[in-house]
Amino acid sequence: MKGRWIPIAAAILALMVIGRGFRPEKPLNGFDIHAFGRLPVVDQGRVKPLDTLARTSLMFLSTKQTFYTDGASGTVDRDRAQGMEKSDAIRFFLDVASRSHEARTYEVIRIDHPDVLGLLGMSRDRKYFSVAELLQHGEELDRQIQSARAVESRNQTGFQRKILQLSQRLNSYFYIEDASHLLLVPPDTPGGEWGPIAGADHNHAHPGAGNGAETPTGIKLTAAFLSWAEND
Repeated sequence: MKGRWIPIAAAILALMVIGRGFRPEKPLNGFDIHAFGRLPVVDQGRVKPLDTLARTSLMFLSTKQTFYTDGASGTVDRDRAQGMEKSDAIRFFLDVASRSHEARTYEVIRIDHPDVLGLLGMSRDRKYFSVAELLQHGEELDRQIQSARAVESRNQTGFQRKILQLSQRLNSYFYIEDASHLLLVPPDTPGGEWGPIAGADHNHAHPGAGNGAETPTGIKLTAAFLSWAEND
């Protein structure tokens, strides 16, 4: 990847000054999420800002690019967002990656096929559901996914196509939740390989060693995830 991202990542992290000395211009709980969103990540072979990954991911899950939250619960459905504030996708990303227990209750997975809703026992008056709700039907959902995968795409029913779409949305969600594998650590030299902060267990606030985790950038990134998780 191009070496120009190395100083950019270092500069953004330096400006964030993770920890007690951190004083962003417009912090959210003492954390500059917009500066964090400008950090680069390699996704599908391309270097892009984290905010882009966050927005495209939320869009794929829900067909929305923003969501509503009160800090403990969240939804992309404006009609169910009473008492919540509108937030950017990068906050959704941080919650999923760092606060998985709370984030799994966010209603962000879009399901609009009546037969899929019926299979899961969900109300047809809703379009957006949480991962926690869906996992309650994990065994039946997995059975239907495997059954649909066994059928050639040209022969799949509308129900089977929507089941597979739901599977893809869940996989996309868990891709963010397991943030330790994301290629967030730039190479030390131009042309080198980007690395993950693998081994850093963000959801349990316990940083560990891994490829990239012990570099200065990796350490600061781990601190950033932990700071958000602990609301520090």
